[in-house]
Amino acid sequence: MKDRFEEFVNQNKPQFDESFNADKGWQGINDKINQPTKTRSFNWFAAASIVLLLAVGWLVIDRISLNQKVTALEQVAVEGRSYSEIENYYTQQISLKSAEVKKKGDNIDYPLAKDVKTLQAKYETLKVKLKEKGPNEQIINAMILNLRTQIELLNEQLSIIEHINNYMNTENNKNNETQI
Repeated sequence: MKDRFEEFVNQNKPQFDESFNADKGWQGINDKINQPTKTRSFNWFAAASIVLLLAVGWLVIDRISLNQKVTALEQVAVEGRSYSEIENYYTQQISLKSAEVKKKGDNIDYPLAKDVKTLQAKYETLKVKLKEKGPNEQIINAMILNLRTQIELLNEQLSIIEHINNYMNTENNKNNETQI
């Protein structure tokens, strides 16, 4: 096949040379090869810039919205006190009561402890909802009720521990008296 092609080229070489202008032909090929492709890179750059601007704008708006919600939440007053004061008071009370329960009833397992943990998990869920939706009186009241309920359960646990300890002390005293 190579021979036939070579033979064809040799036979028609004069016709190729007449119709092919070397200066124009090679220059035309060179121009087509070396054409700049600026439009594609510019389009990608423009698209990337637009996406970046939209993302930054969305983040700024989201941050402003979050700051407004936090500010509004800090200004919410319940029963004449700010929400943060109430939350700090109740969480401090819960921490103190929990520590007291652990100290006094170290070796006793209480079913109420599971209830307190459940209430704490629900409180965290309410806290997330409050941050998402902003100041909402219903959610805040539910959170305060939840904290109060946790304190009541811890007080109940302390009461049970005291009854158990009193019973154990009286039993020990009775045993000591019978041994004497």
